[in-house]
Amino acid sequence: MENELKKSYNSKIELERKQSEIKDQLKRKLFFQFVSKINLKNELNQINQKVINVNKEFISSVRKFQFLNDKNFSNLVIENKKLLFKNEFKIKTFQKGAIDGYTEKEFKGKITANGYLYLFTVDLASNSNYSLQDNSMSSFFKGSFNELGNYNAKSVEAEFYMLIPRIPETFKARGFEDGTFTMITDQKEWDLTGQEYVKKMVGDPFNSVNYDRNIFLKNRILIDENVSNFVSNFMK
Repeated sequence: MENELKKSYNSKIELERKQSEIKDQLKRKLFFQFVSKINLKNELNQINQKVINVNKEFISSVRKFQFLNDKNFSNLVIENKKLLFKNEFKIKTFQKGAIDGYTEKEFKGKITANGYLYLFTVDLASNSNYSLQDNSMSSFFKGSFNELGNYNAKSVEAEFYMLIPRIPETFKARGFEDGTFTMITDQKEWDLTGQEYVKKMVGDPFNSVNYDRNIFLKNRILIDENVSNFVSNFMK
Protein backbone atom coordinates (compact mmCIF):
# COMPACT_ATOMS: atom_id res chain seq x y z
CA MET A 1 0.00 0.00 0.00
CA GLU A 2 2.86 2.38 0.85
CA ASN A 3 4.52 1.63 -2.52
CA GLU A 4 1.25 2.47 -4.28
CA LEU A 5 1.15 5.77 -2.39
CA LYS A 6 4.73 6.65 -3.38
CA LYS A 7 4.07 5.73 -7.02
CA SER A 8 0.97 7.92 -7.11
CA TYR A 9 2.87 10.80 -5.51
CA ASN A 10 5.78 10.50 -7.99
CA SER A 11 3.33 10.59 -10.91
CA LYS A 12 1.77 13.72 -9.44
CA ILE A 13 5.17 15.45 -9.09
CA GLU A 14 6.24 14.51 -12.62
CA LEU A 15 3.04 15.84 -14.19
CA GLU A 16 3.19 19.06 -12.18
CA ARG A 17 6.80 19.53 -13.34
CA LYS A 18 5.71 19.07 -16.99
CA GLN A 19 2.81 21.47 -16.42
CA SER A 20 5.20 24.13 -15.09
CA GLU A 21 7.59 23.66 -18.04
CA ILE A 22 4.84 24.22 -20.61
CA LYS A 23 3.61 27.33 -18.80
CA ASP A 24 7.16 28.73 -18.89
CA GLN A 25 7.45 27.96 -22.61
CA LEU A 26 4.19 29.77 -23.31
CA LYS A 27 5.47 32.87 -21.51
CA ARG A 28 8.59 32.91 -23.70
CA LYS A 29 6.77 32.48 -27.01
CA LEU A 30 6.48 35.63 -29.11
CA PHE A 31 3.15 36.84 -30.46
CA PHE A 32 3.94 35.83 -34.06
CA GLN A 33 4.71 32.26 -33.03
CA PHE A 34 0.98 31.62 -33.24
CA VAL A 35 0.88 27.97 -34.32
CA SER A 36 3.48 26.96 -31.77
CA LYS A 37 1.49 28.66 -28.99
CA ILE A 38 -1.71 26.87 -30.00
CA ASN A 39 0.05 23.50 -29.87
CA LEU A 40 1.48 24.30 -26.46
CA LYS A 41 -1.91 25.42 -25.17
CA ASN A 42 -3.49 22.18 -26.38
CA GLU A 43 -0.73 20.20 -24.69
CA LEU A 44 -1.17 22.24 -21.51
CA ASN A 45 -4.92 21.55 -21.47
CA GLN A 46 -4.23 17.83 -21.68
CA ILE A 47 -1.61 18.03 -18.91
CA ASN A 48 -3.97 20.07 -16.72
CA GLN A 49 -6.60 17.33 -16.93
CA LYS A 50 -4.00 14.67 -16.17
CA VAL A 51 -2.85 16.67 -13.13
CA ILE A 52 -6.45 16.85 -11.87
CA ASN A 53 -6.86 13.09 -12.32
CA VAL A 54 -3.56 12.15 -10.71
CA ASN A 55 -4.26 14.43 -7.74
CA LYS A 56 -7.59 12.68 -7.25
CA GLU A 57 -5.84 9.30 -7.43
CA PHE A 58 -3.21 10.42 -4.93
CA ILE A 59 -5.80 11.66 -2.41
CA SER A 60 -7.76 8.44 -2.90
CA SER A 61 -4.57 6.44 -2.17
CA VAL A 62 -3.97 8.53 0.96
CA ARG A 63 -7.50 7.84 2.21
CA LYS A 64 -7.04 4.09 1.62
CA PHE A 65 -3.68 4.15 3.40
CA GLN A 66 -5.07 6.05 6.38
CA PHE A 67 -8.09 3.75 6.58
CA LEU A 68 -5.76 0.76 6.95
CA ASN A 69 -3.26 2.41 9.29
CA ASP A 70 -5.10 5.00 11.38
CA LYS A 71 -7.83 3.65 13.69
CA ASN A 72 -9.36 7.05 14.42
CA PHE A 73 -9.56 7.78 10.70
CA SER A 74 -11.19 4.44 9.89
CA ASN A 75 -13.74 4.96 12.68
CA LEU A 76 -14.75 8.32 11.18
CA VAL A 77 -15.12 6.75 7.73
CA ILE A 78 -17.19 3.84 9.01
CA GLU A 79 -19.47 6.10 11.05
CA ASN A 80 -20.12 8.43 8.12
CA LYS A 81 -20.92 5.56 5.78
CA LYS A 82 -23.35 4.12 8.32
CA LEU A 83 -25.13 7.45 8.54
CA LEU A 84 -25.60 7.42 4.76
CA PHE A 85 -27.04 3.91 4.40
CA LYS A 86 -29.23 4.20 7.47
CA ASN A 87 -32.50 5.18 5.76
CA GLU A 88 -34.36 5.37 2.50
CA PHE A 89 -34.94 9.01 1.60
CA LYS A 90 -36.65 11.16 -1.01
CA ILE A 91 -34.94 13.20 -3.71
CA LYS A 92 -36.95 15.98 -5.31
CA THR A 93 -36.56 17.63 -8.71
CA PHE A 94 -36.12 21.39 -8.38
CA GLN A 95 -34.93 22.34 -11.87
CA LYS A 96 -35.71 20.94 -15.32
CA GLY A 97 -34.03 21.26 -18.67
CA ALA A 98 -35.46 20.87 -22.16
CA ILE A 99 -33.93 18.90 -25.04
CA ASP A 100 -36.14 17.01 -27.45
CA GLY A 101 -35.69 13.23 -27.58
CA TYR A 102 -33.38 12.83 -24.58
CA THR A 103 -33.63 11.42 -21.07
CA GLU A 104 -31.38 11.43 -18.01
CA LYS A 105 -28.37 9.08 -18.21
CA GLU A 106 -26.10 10.01 -15.30
CA PHE A 107 -26.30 12.08 -12.11
CA LYS A 108 -23.45 13.32 -9.94
CA GLY A 109 -23.41 15.44 -6.81
CA LYS A 110 -22.53 15.73 -3.15
CA ILE A 111 -23.76 16.62 0.31
CA THR A 112 -22.94 20.31 0.67
CA ALA A 113 -22.03 22.28 3.80
CA ASN A 114 -25.73 22.64 4.69
CA GLY A 115 -26.04 18.85 5.02
CA TYR A 116 -28.30 18.28 2.01
CA LEU A 117 -27.57 16.24 -1.11
CA TYR A 118 -27.60 18.08 -4.44
CA LEU A 119 -27.50 16.05 -7.65
CA PHE A 120 -27.02 17.29 -11.21
CA THR A 121 -27.53 15.62 -14.57
CA VAL A 122 -24.10 15.32 -16.19
CA ASP A 123 -25.05 13.16 -19.19
CA LEU A 124 -28.12 12.53 -21.33
CA ALA A 125 -29.11 9.60 -23.54
CA SER A 126 -31.33 9.48 -26.58
CA ASN A 127 -34.71 7.95 -25.80
CA SER A 128 -34.11 5.56 -28.69
CA ASN A 129 -31.20 4.00 -26.74
CA TYR A 130 -33.82 2.26 -24.62
CA SER A 131 -36.49 1.47 -27.19
CA LEU A 132 -37.08 1.02 -30.89
CA GLN A 133 -39.41 3.99 -30.50
CA ASP A 134 -38.59 7.32 -28.85
CA ASN A 135 -41.08 6.58 -26.07
CA SER A 136 -39.01 5.65 -23.05
CA MET A 137 -37.69 7.46 -19.98
CA SER A 138 -35.02 6.49 -17.45
CA SER A 139 -36.66 5.06 -14.33
CA PHE A 140 -33.98 3.31 -12.25
CA PHE A 141 -30.47 4.53 -11.46
CA LYS A 142 -27.57 2.78 -9.76
CA GLY A 143 -24.20 4.08 -8.61
CA SER A 144 -22.16 4.69 -5.49
CA PHE A 145 -21.49 7.04 -2.58
CA ASN A 146 -18.61 7.55 -0.16
CA GLU A 147 -17.95 8.80 3.36
CA LEU A 148 -17.51 12.38 2.13
CA GLY A 149 -21.02 12.46 0.70
CA ASN A 150 -20.03 12.23 -2.98
CA TYR A 151 -22.68 10.47 -5.08
CA ASN A 152 -23.08 9.24 -8.65
CA ALA A 153 -25.75 7.18 -10.37
CA LYS A 154 -26.27 5.95 -13.93
CA SER A 155 -29.46 4.88 -15.63
CA VAL A 156 -29.81 1.09 -15.76
CA GLU A 157 -33.54 0.76 -16.58
CA ALA A 158 -36.15 2.71 -18.51
CA GLU A 159 -39.93 2.53 -18.80
CA PHE A 160 -42.07 2.85 -21.91
CA TYR A 161 -44.85 5.43 -22.21
CA MET A 162 -47.69 5.47 -24.73
CA LEU A 163 -48.31 9.08 -25.74
CA ILE A 164 -47.26 11.76 -23.25
CA PRO A 165 -44.10 11.28 -21.17
CA ARG A 166 -44.09 11.72 -17.40
CA ILE A 167 -41.05 13.37 -15.87
CA PRO A 168 -39.94 12.38 -12.33
CA GLU A 169 -40.86 14.79 -9.55
CA THR A 170 -39.45 12.65 -6.75
CA PHE A 171 -37.19 9.61 -6.43
CA LYS A 172 -36.88 6.97 -3.72
CA ALA A 173 -33.18 6.77 -2.88
CA ARG A 174 -31.10 4.47 -0.69
CA GLY A 175 -27.45 3.85 0.12
CA PHE A 176 -26.23 0.36 0.99
CA GLU A 177 -23.46 -0.96 3.22
CA ASP A 178 -21.24 -1.87 0.27
CA GLY A 179 -21.30 1.73 -0.99
CA THR A 180 -23.97 1.14 -3.64
CA PHE A 181 -26.53 3.87 -4.22
CA THR A 182 -29.89 3.45 -6.00
CA MET A 183 -32.64 5.80 -7.16
CA ILE A 184 -36.04 4.79 -8.49
CA THR A 185 -38.66 7.18 -9.85
CA ASP A 186 -41.55 7.73 -7.47
CA GLN A 187 -43.98 10.55 -8.20
CA LYS A 188 -44.17 11.87 -11.74
CA GLU A 189 -45.89 14.67 -13.63
CA TRP A 190 -46.99 14.98 -17.24
CA ASP A 191 -44.51 16.55 -19.65
CA LEU A 192 -46.81 18.12 -22.24
CA THR A 193 -43.87 19.49 -24.26
CA GLY A 194 -42.23 16.07 -24.60
CA GLN A 195 -38.84 17.76 -24.18
CA GLU A 196 -38.20 18.05 -20.44
CA TYR A 197 -35.67 16.17 -18.34
CA VAL A 198 -34.52 16.36 -14.72
CA LYS A 199 -31.60 18.79 -14.44
CA LYS A 200 -31.11 19.37 -10.70
CA MET A 201 -32.35 17.61 -7.56
CA VAL A 202 -32.12 17.92 -3.80
CA GLY A 203 -32.56 15.33 -1.06
CA ASP A 204 -32.05 14.83 2.66
CA PRO A 205 -30.18 11.57 3.41
CA PHE A 206 -30.70 12.22 7.13
CA ASN A 207 -34.51 12.54 6.91
CA SER A 208 -34.56 15.73 9.03
CA VAL A 209 -32.54 14.14 11.87
CA ASN A 210 -30.20 17.07 12.47
CA TYR A 211 -28.19 15.17 15.08
CA ASP A 212 -27.06 12.70 12.38
CA ARG A 213 -26.50 15.52 9.91
CA ASN A 214 -24.23 17.40 12.31
CA ILE A 215 -22.21 14.28 13.17
CA PHE A 216 -21.67 13.58 9.47
CA LEU A 217 -20.51 17.14 8.72
CA LYS A 218 -18.20 17.20 11.75
CA ASN A 219 -16.69 13.84 10.79
CA ARG A 220 -16.15 14.99 7.21
CA ILE A 221 -14.16 18.00 8.41
CA LEU A 222 -12.01 15.72 10.57
CA ILE A 223 -11.47 13.31 7.64
CA ASP A 224 -10.39 16.17 5.35
CA GLU A 225 -8.08 17.57 8.03
CA ASN A 226 -6.51 14.16 8.59
CA VAL A 227 -5.81 13.74 4.86
CA SER A 228 -4.44 17.30 4.53
CA ASN A 229 -2.09 16.80 7.48
CA PHE A 230 -0.88 13.47 6.11
CA VAL A 231 -0.21 14.96 2.67
CA SER A 232 1.68 17.92 4.17
CA ASN A 233 3.92 15.61 6.19
CA PHE A 234 4.35 13.19 3.29
CA MET A 235 5.56 15.97 0.98
CA LYS A 236 8.24 17.24 3.39
